[in-house]
Amino acid sequence: MAAMCGAPLASPAGRAGALAKRVLFAVLLAGFAVASAHAQRPQACAGAEFRQFDFWVGAWEITPRNAEQPTGRSTITLSQDGCVIVEAYSAASGNGAVSLSGYDARRGVWRQTWSSSTGSTAYLEGGVHADGAMELTDRGQPWATATGAMNRVRWRADADGAVWQSWEISRDGGITWTAIFDDRYVRR
Repeated sequence: MAAMCGAPLASPAGRAGALAKRVLFAVLLAGFAVASAHAQRPQACAGAEFRQFDFWVGAWEITPRNAEQPTGRSTITLSQDGCVIVEAYSAASGNGAVSLSGYDARRGVWRQTWSSSTGSTAYLEGGVHADGAMELTDRGQPWATATGAMNRVRWRADADGAVWQSWEISRDGGITWTAIFDDRYVRR
């Protein structure tokens, strides 16, 4: 119809070039919109309470107390815009474990879900103590009540950058505790 009104028809190359310019413009416009939205989005986990466990983030060699050689490795990373701490642990024995930790702002506690290659799981929660150590436990949780065994895990940063992790278990309601893991994490 444009040809009937005296307007020349564009050549196929001309139409393709015009279309390419429109597509490029649309892509650029969409990119700017996404970048702008991302820049304006508040950081969901920017508060200091979300950074309380960052001392554990890193790549580590793990050595039990009173041992000379490492018996495992762990890599702990931040994920999901810094809202989740992801642990991947591997023991020299070939076993391993993973955990996900995060701060529950609604309840004001840290929570961790831990699962191992042997089928063990733990669902822990807690927070930072006055001494700066992170302590998570399953005290009062249905799974601890059902099994009769409670777990308590503590992480403490040393001045030299190492981290001590102790994992204890109680079978008498928390009256006595037995260490099952008491290891030093040294950065690789």
